Amino acid sequence: MSSVKGILIVALLCVMLLYKAAFAVDEAVVDLHQPEVTTVIAGERLSFVVELLVQGQFSGPTYFSLPRIDGAIIMQVSERPVLSTRQINDDSYVSARYDFAVFAQQAGRMHIPSITARFGSKKSFDQPINEYRLQTKPFNIKVTAPPGVAAGEVVVSTNALSATETWSPKPVDAKVGDAFTRTITVHAHDVPAMLLPPPNFGDPEGFAIYPKSKRTRDRTERGELVGERIDKVTYVSTRAGSFEIPELTLRWWDPSKEQWQTQTFPAHLLTVADNPALAAPSVSVSYFIKSIADITSWMGWLVFMIISAIVILFSSRWLRRGWQAWRARRAASEALQWQRLRQICNHGEAAEVYRELGRWLTQYNMSTSQLTATVSEGVSDSLRATCIQLQQQLAGIDSQWNAQILIEELAELRRYLQVSADSAASAFAPLNPPQAMAKRKR
Repeated sequence: MSSVKGILIVALLCVMLLYKAAFAVDEAVVDLHQPEVTTVIAGERLSFVVELLVQGQFSGPTYFSLPRIDGAIIMQVSERPVLSTRQINDDSYVSARYDFAVFAQQAGRMHIPSITARFGSKKSFDQPINEYRLQTKPFNIKVTAPPGVAAGEVVVSTNALSATETWSPKPVDAKVGDAFTRTITVHAHDVPAMLLPPPNFGDPEGFAIYPKSKRTRDRTERGELVGERIDKVTYVSTRAGSFEIPELTLRWWDPSKEQWQTQTFPAHLLTVADNPALAAPSVSVSYFIKSIADITSWMGWLVFMIISAIVILFSSRWLRRGWQAWRARRAASEALQWQRLRQICNHGEAAEVYRELGRWLTQYNMSTSQLTATVSEGVSDSLRATCIQLQQQLAGIDSQWNAQILIEELAELRRYLQVSADSAASAFAPLNPPQAMAKRKR
């Protein structure tokens, strides 16, 4: 009888443990709200939402690691989330919803990988911060190309696009050497500026073309994305005659009307006359020979001065030692080693990162082992976890460590160490004031 009773007690305990595991409450949850429609035209915006849920309150900034996709881009539409509350079963959560969008250019089925979210929360203002690193579920979409799309053409898909053209000055009859600057400004709704292609200014006969750097920017108004691109080009007339600056046509796909839309800026026919001010002056042979002699003389003196400076610089032991000492100080400076560490984190392997990290830490009398210690001043839990993952990677364990997270956390540690050093210096400064030192010498 006692054995049967013991079995019943064990079975009851097992049921209770299974019930607790089945209904365990997660303190932080990431929820992906997939797009309502998963089939889109190339270039069309496909929106979805990433919702973060915590018990208590959010603490600190939120970072998203967006995957790279061939033939498409993913972007976070707005940095500020929509905050609210949400009930899951009987538990209450604080919700933060972030808007994202996918813009695909490659027709076919496309896999959208997981998005990694890094954030922190705490139960109340006097509680410690818990840091989380969660991933969304991946999903698939289908992309179709609009009819008549040219090979390699960047498809701009929008229901509203506006473009303007300005000239400074207006292209009218001119002389050789006259310049005309053309500005094309494009605004497109639900299209990021990086996907707006450059206008085709062509290569008109009789003109030299000098394009300027483009300007792009995105702005969001109540969740609506507007991309802006500004292109400038200067036409300079090179010879006399009648020449044409050709028309310029912009083309985009309108998904609401399911047809191509175009906007054309007209061509300009110019008559370019000779410019007397640019006519080559007559030069005598004697004047030409004298000019060549003067140039040769100046070049001789210039070469002599350069050679003399080089001889003085490298023959002087004092200058050479000073130069070598300056180079040694610069190579050993904290700022230069920090710059080298950032570059290695962007392009290097785990072993290179670990080696440069150790060199940089010596500037603050620290070692890599202190970054993984249980208690270490200025070292956050996230930095400690990332360093442990780096060491695991070096040991042959696939830890999927993130170099970007490492350099961000190290930047916070660097600020902390610099502030601590400044505070220590200011604390010791009053111990030996100038007046006291002067009295002591007397």
